[in-house]
Amino acid sequence: MFRNFQANDAGIMRILEKNKDGITILMSDHGNGPIEDEFYANEYLAKEGLLVKNDRKSPILSREAIVSIGKKTGLYKVARNLPNNLQEKIVKRVQQFDSDMETSSLDQLINWKKSKVIALDEGLFYINPMFYEEKEEILEELGKKLKAIKSKSGRPLYNKVLAGTEIYWGPHISDAPDACRHHERYLPSKISVIRLHVGIGYTRKEDGI
Repeated sequence: MFRNFQANDAGIMRILEKNKDGITILMSDHGNGPIEDEFYANEYLAKEGLLVKNDRKSPILSREAIVSIGKKTGLYKVARNLPNNLQEKIVKRVQQFDSDMETSSLDQLINWKKSKVIALDEGLFYINPMFYEEKEEILEELGKKLKAIKSKSGRPLYNKVLAGTEIYWGPHISDAPDACRHHERYLPSKISVIRLHVGIGYTRKEDGI
C-alpha cells in the first residue's frame, strides 16, 4: 500500500510540474478499504459447472501458484516487509510467469458450447446466448449460489444479485450484463448503456452520482 501511495504521489508531482500555470483538481470516484477475500468469478463459475474451460496445457508454475506457495510458506509476509525496490523486482519476476486464466485470452480458454455464464470485472455476469431459452433458470441458480458465498469473516460476500435491467437502461440494454452482484457497502444507481465508436460505454442517469 505504501508503495502504491508513493507511485501515486510521483504521478501527481509530474502533473503539477507540467501544469504550473493552471489549476489542478484531484478527485476520486471511489474509496479504499481492507481486502477480506479474493474472489475470482470465472474460476468460481467453472467450479460450479456454469463455465467450462477448454482442455489446455497449464503452465508448470503459474502466477497464482507462486502467490499461493508464498502465502502457505510465509514468504509472502516476508516479501511485504522488504524494501520497496526489492518488492518491485519480485513483482516483475512473478509477472513474467503465465497466469492460469488471463482475461485477454479468455475467449480461447472457454468452451462456448458448454458454458452457460461468463463473468467480466468479477461482478458482471453474462448468459451465453446459446442458453437464452434457459436464461431465467440460470439466473435464479446463479443468484442463489452467489448469495450463499461467505467471506472469511462469515458475512455474505454479496447481499444481492440484481438483474441487468434493474441497473441499466437505454436503447442498448441488450448489451448490458444479465446479472450484477451488489455488495451491501455499495448502492447502485441507474446506469444508461450507450454505444461508443469502440466498444460499449456506461453513463450515469440524471439522478445518479
